[in-house]
Amino acid sequence: MKHIIKATLLIGVLAFAGCKKTKEIVDETNYRHNTYGSMQPIVLTDKYQQPPYQQIPLDECILKDTLANGLTYYIYNYDQHEWKGKAYMQVIQKTGSLIEDDDCLGVAHFVEHTVFNGTKNFPENTAVEYMRRIGLPFAQDVNATTTFEYTEYHLQQVPVENKVNIDTCLMILRDWAAYCSFNKESFERERKVILEENRLSLLEPNYDYYFKITNNLKYDKRYPVGYEQSIKQLTLNDVRNYYNKWYQPQNQAVVVVGDVDSLYVKDKIQKIFGELQRGDSQAPTYNFTPLKHEEPQVIITKENKLSYSEINITYCLPTEKLPFDKNSTAWYLENNVSKDIAQTIQKRLERIKTETFLFNSVNIKTNRYRYKFDENIPFEISVTFDKENWQKALAAIVCELEKINRYGWTQKELNKYNPEPVEHLSDRMTDSVDFSQKGYMVKKVQLDNIRNNFLYGNYLTSEKTSMDLVEYRMGRLNQSMVHDIFCDIDKKENITIFLMNLNDNVTEKEVLEVYNAVRQSDLETEKYKYAEDPIYQLIMGDITVDAKPGKIVKKQKLDIEGCIEYKLNNGVTAIVCDAGKNTYSLLINGVRRGMMSYFNDEEAKKIRLLPQMITSQFDGMNSESENSWQNFGMFYDKYECFTFPLNTSPENWLKYLHYMLTNTNIDTIRFNKFRQNLLNTTKEPKKLISRKGSLWNNFCYLQEYENRTGELSVQQIENMTLEEMSELCKKYKSNYNGSVFIIQCNLTPNQLKALIAKYLGSLPSERNPIKLQNLKAFQLKNYDDSVYYHYYSQTPVANLMLSYIMEKNFKYNEEINVLADAFIHILRELLHNNIRLSDGSSYYFNCDYYFITQTTSALNLDIETTCAPNSVQPLVNRINTLIKEMSEGDIITSQHINNYINTRLNNLAQKPTYINSVNYLSHRYIDGRNYVISDPTLVKSITIPKLQAFIKDFMANSYKQKVIMLGDENGAME
Repeated sequence: MKHIIKATLLIGVLAFAGCKKTKEIVDETNYRHNTYGSMQPIVLTDKYQQPPYQQIPLDECILKDTLANGLTYYIYNYDQHEWKGKAYMQVIQKTGSLIEDDDCLGVAHFVEHTVFNGTKNFPENTAVEYMRRIGLPFAQDVNATTTFEYTEYHLQQVPVENKVNIDTCLMILRDWAAYCSFNKESFERERKVILEENRLSLLEPNYDYYFKITNNLKYDKRYPVGYEQSIKQLTLNDVRNYYNKWYQPQNQAVVVVGDVDSLYVKDKIQKIFGELQRGDSQAPTYNFTPLKHEEPQVIITKENKLSYSEINITYCLPTEKLPFDKNSTAWYLENNVSKDIAQTIQKRLERIKTETFLFNSVNIKTNRYRYKFDENIPFEISVTFDKENWQKALAAIVCELEKINRYGWTQKELNKYNPEPVEHLSDRMTDSVDFSQKGYMVKKVQLDNIRNNFLYGNYLTSEKTSMDLVEYRMGRLNQSMVHDIFCDIDKKENITIFLMNLNDNVTEKEVLEVYNAVRQSDLETEKYKYAEDPIYQLIMGDITVDAKPGKIVKKQKLDIEGCIEYKLNNGVTAIVCDAGKNTYSLLINGVRRGMMSYFNDEEAKKIRLLPQMITSQFDGMNSESENSWQNFGMFYDKYECFTFPLNTSPENWLKYLHYMLTNTNIDTIRFNKFRQNLLNTTKEPKKLISRKGSLWNNFCYLQEYENRTGELSVQQIENMTLEEMSELCKKYKSNYNGSVFIIQCNLTPNQLKALIAKYLGSLPSERNPIKLQNLKAFQLKNYDDSVYYHYYSQTPVANLMLSYIMEKNFKYNEEINVLADAFIHILRELLHNNIRLSDGSSYYFNCDYYFITQTTSALNLDIETTCAPNSVQPLVNRINTLIKEMSEGDIITSQHINNYINTRLNNLAQKPTYINSVNYLSHRYIDGRNYVISDPTLVKSITIPKLQAFIKDFMANSYKQKVIMLGDENGAME
């Protein structure tokens, strides 16, 4: 065992010294060159003092109260942009599967299904039909969810200009909450649906881990969807008894958010829900007590079907360590310091990932609040890695934890949150927040926050109050506070280490030996330097742009309010969009089309590797953002560079963007690592197909397209050189003529004008504008085949995608778009009613359509579902029969047409605003078309004969492709 610990300490604890074991990954000379700033202890002069208690006021825009019968209601008037004329309405039931009796498991979920089948005032399906008539499709805008701790029923996009809709929808929610009818026939039908849902609903990944740390709670015995045996045994009386006992007003909340008159809604809630009688069954509150252990608890799973391994370190605080009301400044302060600590750990681990490739991914989870016990988990550290590196990975994580435990944060890490010197922080310490000062802030919808306020007592603040709290937090933050809180969290008895997919011979004892060896090692501060990401320094202004600034040659307003377009002399277009008063940083979306047409097939395949090689060096530079660089990519007909907000000035951000778009340096370390990963992947067994994008590439387009998007051979990868990739990168980045950059921020166009000319106007432009190249497609006619993809799954399951692809020489217009939209809308409803609910053979149906933009005349319809493997072919037959009946029979009724028209008119596209202008403009530029349905006249012109003719034409000119993904316990990736 000694040799294991010794190697672990050398590689894990001293990873940043460039030791021999990681020589193949880390270049020692370059690594040391980018290393500075040792972990010098900061003297802790002030002992942490418990923060004062102060109630946080409720958002003044929210009307909250409780009726005499105990029912709570929230009304939030919000009428901006996409909420104009609409409302979200919900009833939350503060009971879920945790309160089920042992002999009635799954009953909470069964009740959720049952209420949709009829109530006292809305018998059978009349409630669902009413909502369809006003434009709310079932399962899309009308749905429900059952969890461990609550059940909620919601209505989205309710049209509220007619107040009758408000009244009726409130009565429907009231009936669901109190007046459910229980019909034997519908009960048995729902049993079939729930059994199929249960069979196909796998537990969340790693859920067994959460079950093991919940100690005396029932999470491991109360899975919300239920269990097959108990579902089969449940009776109608069981469901009725659960409903009558728990569905009472003292356990319920009504939420109405949207373009409503708050006083009108308040009056209606009091009248409609006030008649309900208070019951005597108060929903219990669960407190979480983690397992007691002197050493860290270790849980190991050996799931060898997975291609990666994972370490998850969770801190579980006992309830007695959480003394504060969650609606208090004290809770806010300590909770947010935990977030700060988590972000620090994230950045340190991201640096290890970037510099050593020891980790494949790093994720620190904070404040999920999915369940009650989540509040006792300040954060979780989750890292994936190659299986053989488990000792190195664990040691590297624990080393960073021990550094923080002993020395706290470095000066630079503290300054990230407050640029003032530490000695001046005490001058800003305040004991309370002045919430009395009012200030204009753009309101935000807080649906999740409202639910958490009702269920868990979370604070529910306005934007103004949130800013006050941020200032308060910065005014109280000091090194002692951060250090003391972390030390209180980072204790052996609070830690659970979960390792997934390890070798069979790894034991809990070995894991603890590695953990304790690192914790007890001699961390001399002058030895344990860690790398600051050099790119972070570039962000902060250390880049110089030597290129000659361009000139703005044209300026014009667009059809979107607040959007100005600038044309630059290098062929670049810059569009500046107003981000609104609630956005404080930049968002840039750059699009370049057709660049790949300049390269041959082999070059095109290699160029598609560039994003990984280039952007991996930026990992962790913005780890406090959820997105960072994950969406940077190069595609066949377009180039997209999505950049997300950073806490820096617009000039630094645009300067950095210029650097990224023009820099052609490819790091030797990363090149070698990615080439090796590519070789390993190429030698693995191939997945035949998984998604509809692969369907297009492999079965729809000509061979020339497959050549350009296919994989490189092993020999091509082995012969690839750094010089070759650098030259390709330089060639690829040599022309931005014709590209568009959409910039969203809260600066005016005039304030950005000079920066745009300087940094975007100086991008290289060596060729003529790039034009979109149309592909020839669909040589195969009436082609019907099945593609199978076998994979591991705990439950035998089949994921079916039935794709209809039509090639016809039509010119795209909005009428075709409306007809296709109506076809999909009605088909989705018929699939749900005529197949899913009739026998419960499928878990769900999802339908979609899209016009394939690489061609001039292609329309694609996809139908996806999940079912039992032996149900695949019968389902395919029934779907084909259903579509044929839609084109020839009388299955489409005038009610279907009216439901579609009402739904589409209810959701008719509004003129784009700053909320969605970036994506809207990007796709408009990429496709050259506007696919948004906006003409109410065309929507109203839909008739049964017109729709049937379209469906018949579609089926006559399309071919089908079945993609079937089969999963079972013995499945191996094919």
